[in-house]
Amino acid sequence: MKTEKKVLVVDDDTNLQNLVEETLNYEGYEVVTADNGYSAISMIKEEAPGLIILDLIIPRLDGFKLCKKLKEDIKTRNIPILVISAQTRREVIIELLKLGIKNFLAKPFNVNDLVKRVKELYIQSPSLPELSNLTVKYFTNNDILNIKLAGALTIEDIPILIKNIEQRVFDAIGKVILNVIDLENLDTDEIKMLEEIKNYFEPRNVKIKITAGDSKSLRSNLLIHSSLKENTLVY
Repeated sequence: MKTEKKVLVVDDDTNLQNLVEETLNYEGYEVVTADNGYSAISMIKEEAPGLIILDLIIPRLDGFKLCKKLKEDIKTRNIPILVISAQTRREVIIELLKLGIKNFLAKPFNVNDLVKRVKELYIQSPSLPELSNLTVKYFTNNDILNIKLAGALTIEDIPILIKNIEQRVFDAIGKVILNVIDLENLDTDEIKMLEEIKNYFEPRNVKIKITAGDSKSLRSNLLIHSSLKENTLVY
């Protein structure tokens, strides 16, 4: 069970760990720490934090790779991440955005700013229920967000998928491809669910395209239902 007031600090600088721990303890948060990427993964499994504060330059598994790993895992992708780093170059920020990380605080920082950001993240990032029988994989290529769906899609999955897509979409990404080749079924109801996602993002200038891959039966099923226009399909 996730503790809403528990924060994991991932940094190999013990002075920073102590500063953040003392500051957040005073605000009523429980703080646990890790000094490298792999120990962070273990701590996340053991402690189930409600927020991760992360430096980018850490041993064994750096902050970028750790973020990617956490965002690809259904059990950890919705945990808010606040990156605190002296790496403030534009390309660093863009790389974080591509990984779905929008929260950044530059070192050195004011502890009041830290407390404010932590409180905002708890308020703005409520946990979502997990997808039950649907497996989702995300990857970015040439500024296109690709999503592979496998398993069984239910109506309860739609708001979760929309939220997860929103967390990954930013100015540099205006196109999302949903790959439904591994869905167990693709009946009229599921097609309407997929269209709900498409309709949600259209006013936000994000193009959602749906592909059935190489499956002829899925392609035929998509095309015979008028709920999805043919021009939404990519083969």
